[in-house]
Amino acid sequence: MVTSTLSIFSYDVYTLIDPEDTLSYVTPFVAKKFGVEPELLHEPFEVSTSVGESIIARRVYYGCLVTIYGRDTLANLIELEMVDFDVIIGMDWLSFCYSTVDYRAKVARFHFLGETVLECKAEKQMATLHSVPVVNEYPDVFPEELPRLPPIREIDFGIDVDPGDILIYSCDAREHENHLRAVLQTLSEDQLYAKFSKCEFWIKSMAFLGHVVSSEEGFPSICAPLPNLTQKAVKFQWSDACEKSFQELKDRLTKAPVLALPEGTKGYVVYCDASGIGLGCILMQQGRVIAYASQ
Repeated sequence: MVTSTLSIFSYDVYTLIDPEDTLSYVTPFVAKKFGVEPELLHEPFEVSTSVGESIIARRVYYGCLVTIYGRDTLANLIELEMVDFDVIIGMDWLSFCYSTVDYRAKVARFHFLGETVLECKAEKQMATLHSVPVVNEYPDVFPEELPRLPPIREIDFGIDVDPGDILIYSCDAREHENHLRAVLQTLSEDQLYAKFSKCEFWIKSMAFLGHVVSSEEGFPSICAPLPNLTQKAVKFQWSDACEKSFQELKDRLTKAPVLALPEGTKGYVVYCDASGIGLGCILMQQGRVIAYASQ
């Protein structure tokens, strides 16, 4: 698989090029920008997601203009709710473009008849545990196999939820280094483990809960007053600056068309976070934010 940025209808989209997928897909959050009306599939079909859920694909965008280094091509993109990628390019489009994928070099090559071979290189190479700063100091947190079960702990109450994410968001590199080290140190001390291949570190933008959070969008400056609230040695004090920061973040992450309406009896996922003085949670269905609450 190769991840790269492609141009579709002149919009740059974060793309996964995956020959193991028979068809190609686009998230509705991106497709709405194309100005093309989708059509109903003659036969809707079920798609299995990476977390074991099933989504019914019902609509397709025919004849989407995909540009590779100035070379225009066409792709049929099936609408699919995704979080990690804007578009997934599958074998249907790859075969149309006479494409081959070099897994070792992380390069997709396009052999158009009578034309110069075009290469689409991966935007990032696979990191190893020992190549990631700070993370390489905690190999015990990322074992290849689980060495033991976590120790038994006293729990006042429990909530059964899906496996969650640890998000470490900082205003600058130095602060992020301290935050990352603090989290990994806590995991190490409490004998909690993570799978390295499922983690991403030192990235400038990411998709989470249907949103793309990026330093380029001004989030570091917006959230600047908030990280200090979670430090152990600092007294929790909710200031006017914190309130302004929180309201701005909430506005950016909840304005239409992000929130969605629930659909029928399809399953839900609850993401939650709690401290001694507050609780926050987000309700999602098929990768889309339905509602949020905090107190």
